[in-house]
This record gives sequence, structure tokens and C-alpha cells, in this order.
Amino acid sequence: MNFLKSKIFPFFLFFTALGIAQHASTYHKILGERDGFVIDIVRAMNFDEDGFLWLGGESLNNREIILSDVNLVLQRFNGNTFHSIQLPKLDKRVSEINQIYKRQDGLFYLRLDVGIYNQRLILFDPVSMQFQKMTSPELIGNAISKVFKIRDEDYILVQQEKEILLYKLQKNLTISLVLVLKSNKNIIDLFTRLIPFKDFFILTDNHLNIVAYNWQGEKIKEYPKVKSKTNLYTWIDEVFVKDNSTYVFLYEDPKLYYIDENKIEILPVHKNTAIKSEQLLMYNDDFNNNLILSKQDKKISIHSYKKGVLNKIIKDFDLGKGTSICSISNNINDGFWLATEEKELHYFKLPSQKVKTFLEDKSIRAIKALNENEYLVATEIEGWFTVNIKSEEVKEYKFSQKGKLITPGSSRNIFIENGFIWSNNLSTIFKKKLYSSEIESWDNLWVRSIEKLNDSILLYGTQNQGLYTFNTKTKKYKVLLKLDSLFFYDVSIHKNLIAGATDKGLLMYNLESKKSKLYTIKEGLKDDFLLMTDYDPDYGFLVGSRSGKVIRFNEENEKFTTIYEDDLNAGIATIIRDDNKWWLHTFKGFVLFDINSKESKRFGIEDGFSNNEANRYSALKTKEGILVGTLKGLNYFKPKDLKDKKNASKLILVWIRKYDEKLNKHTEILDRNKINEIKSISIPPENRNLELDFSVTNNPVDKHYNYRYRLNSEDWVRISDQQTVRFANLSAGKYSLEIEALDFSNKKIAQSLFLEINSKNFFYKTWWFYLIISFFTISFLIWILKQTREKNKMQGKFSQDLLQSQEEERTRIARELHDSVGQQLTLIKKRAQNIADDPIAKMTNNALEEVRSISRDLYPALLKQLGLRDSIEQLINEYDEQTNLFFSMDIDEIDVYFTENTSLNFYRIIQECLTNIIKHSKAKTVAISIKKENKNVIVLISDNGKGFNVNDSKKKNSLGLKTIFERIKIMKGKLSIDSKLDLGTDFVFSIPIK
Repeated sequence: MNFLKSKIFPFFLFFTALGIAQHASTYHKILGERDGFVIDIVRAMNFDEDGFLWLGGESLNNREIILSDVNLVLQRFNGNTFHSIQLPKLDKRVSEINQIYKRQDGLFYLRLDVGIYNQRLILFDPVSMQFQKMTSPELIGNAISKVFKIRDEDYILVQQEKEILLYKLQKNLTISLVLVLKSNKNIIDLFTRLIPFKDFFILTDNHLNIVAYNWQGEKIKEYPKVKSKTNLYTWIDEVFVKDNSTYVFLYEDPKLYYIDENKIEILPVHKNTAIKSEQLLMYNDDFNNNLILSKQDKKISIHSYKKGVLNKIIKDFDLGKGTSICSISNNINDGFWLATEEKELHYFKLPSQKVKTFLEDKSIRAIKALNENEYLVATEIEGWFTVNIKSEEVKEYKFSQKGKLITPGSSRNIFIENGFIWSNNLSTIFKKKLYSSEIESWDNLWVRSIEKLNDSILLYGTQNQGLYTFNTKTKKYKVLLKLDSLFFYDVSIHKNLIAGATDKGLLMYNLESKKSKLYTIKEGLKDDFLLMTDYDPDYGFLVGSRSGKVIRFNEENEKFTTIYEDDLNAGIATIIRDDNKWWLHTFKGFVLFDINSKESKRFGIEDGFSNNEANRYSALKTKEGILVGTLKGLNYFKPKDLKDKKNASKLILVWIRKYDEKLNKHTEILDRNKINEIKSISIPPENRNLELDFSVTNNPVDKHYNYRYRLNSEDWVRISDQQTVRFANLSAGKYSLEIEALDFSNKKIAQSLFLEINSKNFFYKTWWFYLIISFFTISFLIWILKQTREKNKMQGKFSQDLLQSQEEERTRIARELHDSVGQQLTLIKKRAQNIADDPIAKMTNNALEEVRSISRDLYPALLKQLGLRDSIEQLINEYDEQTNLFFSMDIDEIDVYFTENTSLNFYRIIQECLTNIIKHSKAKTVAISIKKENKNVIVLISDNGKGFNVNDSKKKNSLGLKTIFERIKIMKGKLSIDSKLDLGTDFVFSIPIK
């Protein structure tokens, strides 16, 4: 064994089983750079409390001789994804991580090489990703060993000049001195070993012979040098513990030794317990399992030590260009890891000892017992074999015909009688002596299923040809039932009844009556595509369907009862009854079904089976167990060995990547304490990308877990075995994210993972922005409306004041005309009459009447004297006398509804309307109607004049119409004008009254 430990690859193990036979291969998976594995040379590995694998080592770009600013990283592997964690910056550049030691509280001590011949010890929390420096002066500037465990406490060796000091590492990052050893050599380095016992300990290193000390630090024994080819000293190369005994290999010595604790001696175990190797590595797990790895000519062999014997359980695995190995494990019975210098990480899992696999690459079709331990096994296309379940020996079972070797295929059953084998090869039925290869065969139709009817008759089903028999004595075929539309997947027999499982239902045939009947969904079958049938003494005829139903048929009352419905709708291949426990071999695993409680448990690849899909016709109950054929391999198990494992795994978030608005860049969160506190995530509008990594704790590589997620309880999105959810430009909104982990049987693993996501929108697209804009818009509109109303109010008041001023001015002018001009004209008239000047008197009289008419128009004095109604009638009568128009009127008594001011306005409106008609309409008749209706006075003034265009702006803005509009508006009335050219005009307005 050459000394390679100065640059060793860690090679970390958790193992499936020891003492594996060579009937099944080891599961092997390789991870590399494309999977995210970035460490060039792995020096250390360990598992955290969640079962995640941590790796440390060195980078070829970070060596002391290379000028580089590359920082060394730790890597975490969660069973699917690698995450890298930068080491903190120390006073010197870290060139190597060569130990990851787990304390009892789950924190890691990291032993680091810094600079040349310098080491540091730091504490690392694999949950929070926080580093703490060990600042004790004794640990800085002195050579330190790896961390050791002694009686469940953590210790470290430190060399100060010629003294070796053993310190206890305290939880608070301090150290306490335990003992001091005197030495005249510098011996403490990475590979110094301290092997503790109750009353003493052994110290060993490649710079010193093996020495035993008591716990007071006194040397009690120095072991003599054993002959070595390349070294001056003898030291212990590897150590493991088995059944409370400590075993060792010495450097360059292939023999296995044990340490006699009473005699303090290192003694050989046995002359045959030796391993020849260039490099050796041993490991103990927490369950007293041991593992010994040896490397010779770049090939790895794996051994175990049991009952005084070294057993090679895997031999000559080609390591390729890799050189060194090292190991660690939580439980050797779970699998193991191996790191190589090719920047590859190998995972191995040995075959299960609970489920033995034979012919693992072959599709199994039929099984027949030769004796208690040996069985004939027919494959689909690769011939027959004998399998011994005790010795685990597999032999090819040869066939020949006319001296030529043949390979039978699609054999649906095997019958042994009087030293002869009867079976089928595709479309032929053949006979063969049990211990001879030569066969006789008789060709007919392709055999799809076959059973033995009696001592001399074989019954078989075909595809679209019906049921046939073959007489083994006469060698004759016979049509039992001719059918051209049924595929007989299986047949079973009880007394005179034959059951045929077909693609269209259950066919029952009576051998005595020769009658047959096909039962389908119409007759009560829940699924009429049937794959298998069998007869059970207690339950009668049983059929298994394509959709995973096991159905019982009662031939007496012709009723069907569904016994089992598969959760995955997996087709039923075979049924093996074990008392009240039924083994249902399906196309998606192997189900243990309790016929009484109706409880079921599903087993599959992760429980040791070679494949999840069982094959039809290939299941057999043995004395202690069950043989079942699959699509790839023959499995043998004892039902008592298979237990439903309680999965204590959790589904957790392990990494978050999102955009940080404050930092203006993408940030990553690896601190699981922070992640665990996160119940919701907000992502900014300028970058709505979100990436989440999650994992199932204690998630080994060989577990066939699938994942799915959904948002807001919508449809599930399946992401296969990927443990990452990425949202690129997630639409704005609030989402509830749910993630589930499922095993191969679609069974949920652990509790769902929930996370609230708030994908923010740009402020100008948010509801509150719209609310603010709406508020300001509405406020502005209200202000505009208010201003408009105020303007209209002011305009209305102005119009009212203007009209009032106009009326006052009219009254004043009318009074002046009456009192001044009218009196003067009356005086002139009298004087003209006195001097008998008739022309002057007549002209003066006409002028006087004109003044009086103008005065009445300016102010209707009769309004006060006669009232509103009579004044309007008087006005109409005057217009009737003075013009050629014909006026008609119908006026209610309305005076009580108007005040003095409103009466004047109302009168003016009537006056203005009539004046406009007289001036512009060229009408011949005018009708005026003033009626009191409910709480309104309704006025209708109609003429048969020329009419006008109401929408004509010139007309609409004429002074007369504007005055009418204003007066009606002052009275809070409504005006409607309906005018048609050459047909006349209707003025309709209503004035509200109290």
C-alpha cells in the first residue's frame, strides 16, 4: 500500500446491505460538472441533520502556487441540486478543506489549510450558513490534528514546539487543556490518529512508531517497528470497530489486526484475513456496521468483516483515472458515495437483502417449482433458466430441436408430468424431458394463455380465434369455442367451468352444456377489459382488470363484487393469496391488501424490487416467500421482511433567488433560518423573476420522487424529479404556491410546502394608483360641475336680475310715458280741439293711443287690475283685433299659483311667444292652451306657420327665444319646441307650482 493519504479523495458511504450475492447489480449514478459539482479534489464529506451531503476540498485554481482570487467553497447536495457556499475570508487564503466534523448539535467543525503549513478551525452552521472563527491562540500558528470524538465529546491535538497538547473543544468556541505529552518530534498533522480506550489511548502517525499513553499523559507502551518497504516507522493505517472490538490495518501490511485492550497488544486476527491493496479505507456507522474499501490497480473492492471473516461484497469496480478514496456514512445500509479526481461524484446502492433479484435484465413470463429451492423460469424472449433461491445460483436451461439450439419465447405456463415438461413457444406446444434439451413440438395458433384441463388435455386461449384444446396423448388440436373477436389474456378452470379474461369482458364456458356467455359492463362488471383470472376456493372466480380492479364472480347468481380498486388505476397482473393478506402484483408496484380491513400498502423499486411493473403469468408462492416476475427481473421476497416504512422526511425550501429593489440586483437566500421565517415573498414590478429550490430531507439519490406545484389551487403543474420552481416575469397579483412531493405510487411524501407570493405591479398599474387618479378625476369633475353650476347659478341670477331690471326699467318708462308724455299729448289734444284744429287733434289722439299701447307693452297695468288669466285673454283679444291671425284659447284659472313676479314672467313668456308668431311665422291660426295638470301649469301654443329649424344656431340664439328660455329657467320650468318646416310650430312649456 503506497501512502496516498496526503491527497485523498473523500469517498463517502451510506450502504444498502452487506453480503450481497452476485445475482443483482449495484445501483450506480454519476454526478459531474454539468450537475453543478464544482470541487476539483474532494477532501472531506459529511451529512447534516437533514441528510444533506456536504463536500469540501480544494480547487486547482486556488492552490498556493497559483495567483488567484478564487474563493474556496463548500457544497451542499440535497439529493438533486448542488448549492455552493463561499468560505469567509481569513488572514490567509484558504487552500483546502480537509475535515467536516459534525458535533452532536449538528454544527460542523471545518479544518482548513491556510497558506503553507498553517491550519485553522472554524465552526459552521449548515442551517443558517453562518461561520464562526475559533480564536483561541493555541489553535493559531500551531500544528493541529483533525477533531476526534472521545466519549461523545470533541477533542483536538495541538503541537506547541515539543509538546503535544490534547484540548477539549467547548460549545462556546473555547478550549480546555486535558493533558500534555512530551515529544522530540513534530508529529501532529492531518493524519495523526488518536484511538481511545477506557484506560489508555493509542497515538499513531507516519512520523512516529505506535505509542500507547494512559489518560495522565504517561507513555505506557511503544510498539516495535514492523518491516516496511518505504517507511522508517510503523503506524496504524485504518481502524474500525465491530462488536465492541477494535480492528486495525497497519501501513503496508495486508493482514487484519485487533487490539487486545487488556494486554494493550496489537495482534493478528487470522492468517486468512488479509487484503492486498495500494490504499485502504475503513468506516463504522452509528449502527455497528463496518465497511472496508481497498484500491488496487485503480479498481475498488468493498469488504465487510463478519464472524471473523472478511467478505468481498463488491469486487473490482473500475475507478478509471481516479486515484484516492475515503468514506463516511450515517448508515452503511443506505448506500455510499465515491469522489474521484475526474470531478465526478459516484453514488452506489447495493441490492436489497429483503428482496432478492435474479435475471434482472430479463422480462419474466412463467415460473415452475422443481423442488423447494429450485425453480424453472421462462423469460419472454431470452429463453429459460433455473434459479436456486437458497444458493442464489442461476443456470441457463437449454433447448434444442433436431440437434439445433433454440430459444423458446412467450411461454405462458409450465407443466411437469411424469418427468416431462409441457409448455408453449409462441404458437407451438412442445414436450421435453426434464433433464434433456431435445423437444418435440406441434404448431397451431399463437398461444396467449394456457392451463391444464386434466391429465391429458391442455386448454389455451388465442387472439381472435377462440378457445382450443390440445391432447397430450393424441397430439391433436381441437376447437372448443370458435370466436373471432376476443383476445384471451388469461384462462382459469374449476370443475366444468372455464373462465376467460378477455379484452371485452369475462367469458364463461360450461364443458358439460357447451354453453358460453360473455359478461360485460351491462352485466355488472365495473371494467370489462380483463388481464387475468384465477380460481380461489373461498372466493370463487377472481378477475383483475386493466384499470386495477379485482372482481369476484359468483357463478351461481351471476353477480359481480368488486373487492379492490387500485389507487393508481394500475392493471392487475397476478394475485397471490397469503391467508387474509393478498399480494396484488400490478403494473405500478406490488400491493399488500388486507381482505378484512381493506387496507393496502404499495411496494416498489425503493423497497428492493427490480421493477415496478409486474408481468402476467409469473407469480408463485413458495414455502416461505413469493416469487414474482417483472418487466426486468425475477424477485423473491418473504412477506414478513417487507415493512411499510414510515417516512419522516420533510419538504422544505433550501434556496431562494429574487430581485432586490434596494440593492438593484438579484440576491440569493441560503440561510434556512431566514427561509423558515418567510411566509410570503414580494417581488418588484421591474423584475418579476423568482426561483425556488426545495428538497425532501434525507433524500437519497435512488428514491424515485416526483414533484408538482400549483398556484391558487388551480391545476397541478408536474415537474418530474426537478426540485426547482422558476417563475419568469410572473404576472402581477397575489398567489398561494403549493408544492407536493410524490413517490412512485403517487403517494404524497411529507406535508405540502406553502408560500404566499405577491408579484407587485408598477405603481401606475396598481389599484391604489387608479383609486388616486379616480379620486382626483372625480374631484376635478365635481369641481368643474360645481363651477359650472355656480356659473349657471350666477348666470341665472344675472339673467333674473337683468330681466328684473328690464321690467323695472319698462315700468319706469311706461310710467313716464303715461304721466309725462301722455299728459302732454292729452293737453295738446284739448288745445287743438279748443281751436278746432281737427287734423292736429286727430294726430295727437293717434300719438296718445300709440303711447298708451307702448306703455301697456312695457308694463301690463291690467295684470294687477284683472289678474293673470284675464290679462292673457285681454292680450290675445288685442292681438286678434290688431292682426289678421285667428286666435283660439283655452285657459284655466291659474292666478292662485303665481306671485306678482312670477305672474309677470309668465305673462311675458306668453307675450313673447305670440309676438314671435306674429312677426315671423306667417301663420293664419294660433291656438293657446293653458292647463293646470298635477303640480304643473302646462302651456301649449301652436301655429300653422312656416316653421323653422330648431337646431339652427342662429334661430336658437335669437334674442326672442333666449329671453323665453331665460324666463322659463328662472321659473324652473321646462321648454320644448317642436317645429316642422311649412307645418307650423308647437311651443310647450311647463311651470312647476306648489
